[in-house]
Amino acid sequence: MHIYIDESGTFLPAPGKDVSFSCVGAVAIAGRNFGRLEADFSKLSATWPKENGEIKGKLLNEPEIADLCKLLASYRVILEAVVIDMNWHTEGEIDYHQKRQAEEIMEHADDTLHPSMIATMKSLQETCLRLPRQLYVQQVLLTTLTWEILEKAMLFWVQRWPGELAKFLWVIDAKDKTPTEYEKWWHMCVKPFLQAQSVDRPFTFLKGADYSAFHRNFPARPVPKHLPRPEGNTTARRSHGSDFGKILNRDLVFGQSHQYIGLQIADILTNALRRALSGRLQPEGWLPIRNLLIRGKTAGIRYIGLTRNRVDPSWVGDPVPRMLAKGMLVMVPE
Repeated sequence: MHIYIDESGTFLPAPGKDVSFSCVGAVAIAGRNFGRLEADFSKLSATWPKENGEIKGKLLNEPEIADLCKLLASYRVILEAVVIDMNWHTEGEIDYHQKRQAEEIMEHADDTLHPSMIATMKSLQETCLRLPRQLYVQQVLLTTLTWEILEKAMLFWVQRWPGELAKFLWVIDAKDKTPTEYEKWWHMCVKPFLQAQSVDRPFTFLKGADYSAFHRNFPARPVPKHLPRPEGNTTARRSHGSDFGKILNRDLVFGQSHQYIGLQIADILTNALRRALSGRLQPEGWLPIRNLLIRGKTAGIRYIGLTRNRVDPSWVGDPVPRMLAKGMLVMVPE
């Protein structure tokens, strides 16, 4: 399967405004459909406005976005998004979250690890602390999204086209022509982050489904002994788990959007969601997005808050997530 990830927003507060939503979105496309979808997208978008020869979501109107959603739904494309309201966060709260994550990088470093490994972990910790606030927040959303889209896409397609689980092609919108320090850091850290998370929240597999293609290409590996045990459980732990290193290492690139139609699609949908949440897109344009979202606990859109013990009222009272929840894709085939 092909997975394309893009972001929308500054990941900074917007003084004088009620909300400042930023969003990271991923589209998952079945490999068997990708060539035909590319051709149909090129035809559909031939007359759309462009910026420097490239289609940008911010330039599209409601009918154009709705037409794209109709096309994507016909190919069973899946969308997943993670959202944050930066106006609900103080600099101190973000700094505290960043400091805690940096501390966790070294939390399990002890004399059982090779000195070179400890040196690498220390370097990653220092880079984490150097990240500007907006990049730090973006990586939190990106890491969360990576787990969500992988888990949901696998569950969705193992019940329909299980062969799609044989290979994952990841393309993330690049910041520059060559990988930045932030991108290198995230690519190194996301694998142990997800591996550690999987101990507390095991990756979901559907009992009785055909995972032969997945297990053939990504055999389970022993859970590293240095990872923490599930919260509140000092004895039980799984001996093996998913190999996130292989899943995210084999075919992951940071690409330029003009080279990947999938990134352009991710840009359009992620931008449309942000415009909808900010009140700058009419329902005609964003309601069809629900046909790409999978019904679940997060309704295809997950809100992230880095605050402690505070609930963001702008998200709780927003009608967009509630309206998108009606008519979404179902996980189990009918």
